[in-house]
Amino acid sequence: MQKTIKEDMGWCRQDGSFEIPQCVHRDEYFGLEFKLDNGQDKKMVSKDGKVHTGTVSVRQLDADGNTDPENEWEAVCKDGSNNFAAGAICRSLGFKQGEHIELSKKLKQATESKTTDGKTTDGSAKLNWGWTNFACDFDDTLPQSRHCRATRYEEARKQMGLKALCFGFDVMAVRCFESTAFNVNVDVRFSKKKISCNAQATKRQNRINLGAEDLQVKFLLDDVEIETEVKFNRKRGFSTKYSLKNIDFNCLSCELYMEDILFAKGEKCSDDEKENGEDDNKENGKNEDDKKEVEKMATKKMAQRKRTKKRVKKMTIKKMAKMKMTKKMAKRKRTKKRVDK
Repeated sequence: MQKTIKEDMGWCRQDGSFEIPQCVHRDEYFGLEFKLDNGQDKKMVSKDGKVHTGTVSVRQLDADGNTDPENEWEAVCKDGSNNFAAGAICRSLGFKQGEHIELSKKLKQATESKTTDGKTTDGSAKLNWGWTNFACDFDDTLPQSRHCRATRYEEARKQMGLKALCFGFDVMAVRCFESTAFNVNVDVRFSKKKISCNAQATKRQNRINLGAEDLQVKFLLDDVEIETEVKFNRKRGFSTKYSLKNIDFNCLSCELYMEDILFAKGEKCSDDEKENGEDDNKENGKNEDDKKEVEKMATKKMAQRKRTKKRVKKMTIKKMAKMKMTKKMAKRKRTKKRVDK
């Protein structure tokens, strides 16, 4: 069965179109597995190690999800493609949406070495062209939806001749993300003398520098605004120097405004801080125990090394003594022979 993003369920769209799973005979079924090559660019990898941006490779799977040795990874040509197709590829990789991107320098170097005949610099086989003219009609499908279409590269060459030729710079590259919306996560922290409000904004996997925007930031103690000077640092976010010593409060919050409209808020309560402190103390206690254990092991190893050195010394002294004795014995024999002559 060719599934939808809702597995074996279908749905209707507002324009009257619909998306449903498709039943395919086992002998005729094939699946498509996609992967992204980021050209070893760490910026294209999320914190959990998942590649979200890169050039697209694809290979065919059988009805059991296995690969045939003859079905190698193939390159996808971006000719005739659209962003809906990029979204379909990204959804097959576990993301929600996607878009086409231009090849960066690192991606160009990676693709130019992989889409021609022969071997790559590391000895692996270079990719052949597999698919072209991959496009979809809606931005909620998987690649094998009936609303998506693609042409095998060989077929396109037969139909269009030289017009269907693809080159290294034609490799499809996509950026995958969870949402097209503007998302802001706010982390509020405080000490006795300082309050910080680190707001991280993203849109389509791109980080946005909020310091470049005309923002108003407010710090509040139990919903009462603090009159203080706010500074911005790109890494640490917004911060202010404010003494919280001898001030009794429940929660401290940070509000971000753009054109007098509240668009993000973060909060930190003293109970959370206590819980974190307890967790930190437990963690520190564990760390101390670990350190002591490591120190014991190190002491044992040092003692063992010393004992080994002593043994080696004794052995070498005995060997040296034996060698001296054998030399003396040999000398005496030579002397005796001379005397006898």
